[in-house]
Formats: sequence, C-alpha cells, structure tokens
Amino acid sequence: MKREEVAVQVEAVSKRYRSAKDLSLDGISLSIPFGEVYGLLGPNGAGKTTLIRIITGVCTPTSGDVRVCGFSVTKDTFQVKRQIAVVTQGVSLNRILSVRTNVEFYLRLHGWSPQAARVRTKEVLQRLNLDDHAHKNAGQLSGGLRRRVQLAQALACEARILILDEPTTGLDPHSRLDIWSIIGQLRRELGTTVVLSTQSMEEAEKLCTSACLMNRGRVAVAALVKDIRAFAGPAVVKISLADIPPEGLEQGITSIPNVQSVQFQANTLFVYTYETNSVTALLLNYLGGSGIRTTAVAFEAPSLENAYLALVAEGGKVAS
Repeated sequence: MKREEVAVQVEAVSKRYRSAKDLSLDGISLSIPFGEVYGLLGPNGAGKTTLIRIITGVCTPTSGDVRVCGFSVTKDTFQVKRQIAVVTQGVSLNRILSVRTNVEFYLRLHGWSPQAARVRTKEVLQRLNLDDHAHKNAGQLSGGLRRRVQLAQALACEARILILDEPTTGLDPHSRLDIWSIIGQLRRELGTTVVLSTQSMEEAEKLCTSACLMNRGRVAVAALVKDIRAFAGPAVVKISLADIPPEGLEQGITSIPNVQSVQFQANTLFVYTYETNSVTALLLNYLGGSGIRTTAVAFEAPSLENAYLALVAEGGKVAS
C-alpha cells in the first residue's frame, strides 16, 4: 500500500508502563487506509486503549512509531492532533453548558473564529438531528444524546480521521443503533476515516470494513472483516429437500469443487464451503440434474465472534 493511501501507519510499536511487568503493546504493526471504518477489536487488556492513546499523541511509545496522515506522533505531535478528532469512553462534555455552546467551545479550542464556530455548529447540529436540543444543558440529555453531541464536536472540526474508543459502551439498544447509523453516514457521505475500538463483535460486524484483532498487546490477525470471518471455518449452505435423500447423494455432492463436507439431518442438507455463491449454483444444478426437488435454500455465514474464539485460545493467548 502506498504511503499516500494510508491514514494511520503503526510501525513496530511497543509500550511498557513504569509499574507494569508486561508490555501493554508488543511490537504492533498495522496499516489503516483512508476512507475505511477500521476496528481495533479484543477483550479488556488487549491494548486497544493504549494504542489509541499513542495514535492520538496522549502518550509516547516505548519503541516504534505511528504516522498519522504522514506525520510522526513522536516528532510532529501538533500536526497529528490537527488531523484527528477523538470520542472517548467517558462523555467529556461540560454539563452546565448548552449543547450549542459545547460544540462552539470545542471549535474555538481548535482555532476557529467565533463567527465560523457559530455557523459550523449550526450545520453540524442539523446534520445530526440535534438542533431541537441545541439550547439544552448537556447535563439534561440522555447518555445516547450526550454521545451524539460528542460526535457532533468531532465532526464539526472537519478532522480527516475520527477515533472512537468504545463509543457505545453503556448505551441502551436504541441509542447504540443511533450511533451506528451516524458512523455509517460519516463514511458513506463524507468519506471520513474511522478508527473504532470496541469489545463488541456485533458492533464491528455492523460497521467495520477491516479490523485488527488484538490480544495481550499483540496482533492476532489484521485483515478485511470478510477474511477474518474465514478463521471461524466455512459457511453453511442449508437446502431443504422435498423427499428423503437417495443413497449416494452425499458422495456425489462431496465431489463438487470447493465443498468441504456434507451432513444430512432428515430432509435437510448441510454443505460446508468457503465459496458460497459458486458452490450453491453448482449444488442446485447437481440436485436438479439428479431429479431431486428442493423446497428452500438458506445460508449461515461464519461470524466475527466465532473467528475471535477460533483465533484466541483459552487463557487469552493468541492461537497458533
């Protein structure tokens, strides 16, 4: 990948805190392209928040470096902070100020003039459907609305990269879906690069295009989400047959290219494959040519959560 295509380049980063026996990060390397929603996934203690603190210039790596839009976090910290906006786990709003004032103040801190901050704040509050709440004090809002105001602050400053650290932790299901919708909208409409740290595989499945699965400060795998799912094993094509399957059918289906294995349960056929589309077409042609009638076809794709369980062994060590 060319350097100009990379939003964040993590280069052999390690971090050891003074009081810690073990490394919090142990030689992490990864590339985050522009325009993606990139997931940093893993359990508590995996090193996700430490990595985000280094990417954002809050703390320095013990060794290695991170480049954000080409700027080094160890040498060009000021330039790095101009490229990013951060939404943290805690809601860092002034509870006694109005929503409008919170966003305007955030922009003033980022160097915007009073007039420009007022105009930009109005635009962003409208985009995120917060204009009806603009006059309310932040302390009056629900947790979901406060998190949405944080996103408004981040969006307002027009940063190239939005970094979200557990953005939906503690939110109710409706608020969580609302935040997911906003994140998806940012990528689709504005092309914003989003770095999303989360423990929720469901959240990552919904939002992320690529991801790094971390555990105990190391990378278990970094790839497109669809490729990470493959670690969970093959997908399943489930075909319901009109009649009891004849003898020899299993052997015939197993001979179809890219079929991993076959199982029967009563009149239902379970075919395991990594090539769902091509195998399904060949399978239906084979059954039809054999005079076997089908009544339904369904698919069960491997999940990110199953891939995580396959990659990380008991005790939290990266599976070999």
